Amino acid sequence: MIFRALVLAIGVALLGAAPLEALAQGKKVLRTAFRTAETGFDPQQRDDRYSVGIMENIFEPLLTYDYLARPVRLVPLVAETVPKPEENGTRYTFKIRPGIMFADDAAFNGAKRELVASDVEYSIKRFCDPTNRSPYEWLFVNKLVGLDELTAQAKKVGKFDYEAKIEGLKVVDKYTIDFKLKEPDYNFLYVLAMPNGGYREIRQRHQRPSRGHRAVPAQRMGAAIQDRAGKKPGLSRPYP
Repeated sequence: MIFRALVLAIGVALLGAAPLEALAQGKKVLRTAFRTAETGFDPQQRDDRYSVGIMENIFEPLLTYDYLARPVRLVPLVAETVPKPEENGTRYTFKIRPGIMFADDAAFNGAKRELVASDVEYSIKRFCDPTNRSPYEWLFVNKLVGLDELTAQAKKVGKFDYEAKIEGLKVVDKYTIDFKLKEPDYNFLYVLAMPNGGYREIRQRHQRPSRGHRAVPAQRMGAAIQDRAGKKPGLSRPYP
């Protein structure tokens, strides 16, 4: 009996010492549990709570939120600035920050892969590819000039033409993409701040099977998350 009590006391002491040692080394770890497992990390296909919760922390869309601002406001993430609406709210032009690199992957044959405007174009088109059955397709239905027609063609021939050029989604140059809307929409920018607007690796173009979760710009997570002490947002360094 005394032996068992001694073993129990030592165990409790060790359990208590481990967190204290971690704190002494400056390590602070928060562990949370999900009620159910995530189902995948393809940003254009997954819509369950837990998968989206993870994707919010690993994918980086054009815009995000200044969560400490009151009222909450949009701020740039992979975009250089939050664009102003043009042509009565029917055109939005984004400049992507140079130097943002995707996570290393065998699909790139050992080379660094930079995020460019055509990646944004490709990711938006994936929402409307019938083979993806995206639960977010409705966000872009009857929205961008030429996109509905491209989707209709894909349904007819059985394949989405990712190389087709449309007026509503135009790559101006390496880092510039232009969105042309059918009708004015001053809330369109909020759609582009959704975590599901993140850019996965362009595996199809590299003839590799898609795994989705590897497709993140390899920038530190939360590039525009504010310090909780109230500091202004700061951009993290891009992947070296």
